[in-house]
Amino acid sequence: IAGVLHDIGKVISFLHLSTFFTEIITHQKQQNCLLYESEMEILGFGHEQIGCWLLEQWNLPPEIVNPIRYHHQPFEAKGDKMPAHILHLSDIVTRALMVGNGGDNSIPYINDLTWSDLDLNNKTLEQLVNKSYESINNASDFFTFLEQDS
Repeated sequence: IAGVLHDIGKVISFLHLSTFFTEIITHQKQQNCLLYESEMEILGFGHEQIGCWLLEQWNLPPEIVNPIRYHHQPFEAKGDKMPAHILHLSDIVTRALMVGNGGDNSIPYINDLTWSDLDLNNKTLEQLVNKSYESINNASDFFTFLEQDS
């Protein structure tokens, strides 16, 4: 659930802060930086804070909200940091595999503490990426099958 909702703040920004959102996108393109970095520069906070505000209004539990709040900075997570590290890594891997669109065409670095806390190395990361790619292809095959059956 956290993976699906982690960027909902971008949607809220687009719908309700359109002037700022346009400025954020323009700044991001001019500076060739991450959308998140542009948000921080323009607004002083990122989409994860906006998303968490909404999710808290919906009374979603902290187990979902907290990883979303810290998915760009998992080392700042309160309590169990593992869900934030997992969401951080998942966000980066899906961007690297070009699943969806993060609003920019850059791939963030995996945080050093995420490497150590998840006991990652180049081999385990490669296995994770390959397994993710396989899962994406399987999902794509499933949806292609559904389209053909219609």
